[in-house]
Amino acid sequence: MKLLIRLAAAIVLLCGGLPAAAQDWPSVPVPADAAGYWVTEHMLYNGLNMRASRFEIAQPLAKVEAFYRDAWGARMARTPWRNKTILGRAEGRHYITVELTPAGNATRGQIGVMEIPREAPRTPPGSGFPMPSQTKVSEDIVYLDTPQRTRTLNMENAFSPLQNAQFYSRTMKARGYVPERGSTPCTAASDQCISFYSRHDAKLMLSFKRVASGSNLVAVQSR
Repeated sequence: MKLLIRLAAAIVLLCGGLPAAAQDWPSVPVPADAAGYWVTEHMLYNGLNMRASRFEIAQPLAKVEAFYRDAWGARMARTPWRNKTILGRAEGRHYITVELTPAGNATRGQIGVMEIPREAPRTPPGSGFPMPSQTKVSEDIVYLDTPQRTRTLNMENAFSPLQNAQFYSRTMKARGYVPERGSTPCTAASDQCISFYSRHDAKLMLSFKRVASGSNLVAVQSR
């Protein structure tokens, strides 16, 4: 799903200049007999409105691709990626991507619909969320179709898991959060640490995983 979202986001930003209406989603065809479900009916991905769903069908990838070529015709774009095929099409104020992955004699599909914004988001990913200096945010996702507003951030910096855990311990306590049960101890030798915090109006999970360049950070906050 990350590949589909990133590709769609890049295309949408290149297609800027059109008006947007997030509630007016286009319908996306799926092959007959496909079993599908929603991932999210509305989310913000790095500030862009999007919805996502998945399906699976007992047909080879080539046949599923032919279905979309028949449905979309020459306006369909095709991008091969490793063992996947990504199909795309602009429709009005939206851009649609369908990521197809072979699964034996079946095919798995991931559908993303992203509105084309009038302009690029004015606030960068990660805005308003505390983070150590020089931290880079690759993904900032807010789910808008859940009872609680859930925000997920994927980040990376040059610090160790312990240094990140210590930063958030100080920072979140100063913001009124208290540590919760389930957190894992973090030492200088730890390759991965997980911290849980809560406040009267929010819950927060933080994961710090050592990588070659420092740490990968994942934050999940619900309000």
